[in-house]
Amino acid sequence: MIKNNRGITLVALIVTIIVLTILAGITIRMAVGENGIVDTVKDGTKKTEVSTEIEQLNTIVTQSLNDAVIDGYGSVITMRNLYNAIKDVNGYNNDGTLKVSIQKNEDGSINFVFKDSLRMYTISKEGSIDENYKTVQSLDEINDNFKDITDAEMIQE
Repeated sequence: MIKNNRGITLVALIVTIIVLTILAGITIRMAVGENGIVDTVKDGTKKTEVSTEIEQLNTIVTQSLNDAVIDGYGSVITMRNLYNAIKDVNGYNNDGTLKVSIQKNEDGSINFVFKDSLRMYTISKEGSIDENYKTVQSLDEINDNFKDITDAEMIQE
């Protein structure tokens, strides 16, 4: 009597497991390794966030400069105009605070920090934006060295 084997052999099963293990290793390396898919997505997300922040800054600066000219200050950003532009463009957090903090420097330039990303950009008093941002270490550092501008402070300008 002839026996008909329809099952797989142990060797075929082992070879299949080895091939699947190799493929899994390659897939994991491509996903999470250096320059992998995960890193590429994170880098793309960061570039998009930076681009959005710079676009918001450009809008804020343009609106501030336009308002400065209308108010008779010439082409120099004033804190009042900057504050009004920030409110219009960037808005508020759920707790009623602005989404950004600012710090006016002695040379008239302004450090501008987005609280959610902790990225700080510098805007000259003429309105040019340094797109090479710095990262602030924590919200505590922002609270110690920067301030949230308010309507009351704008009246004093």
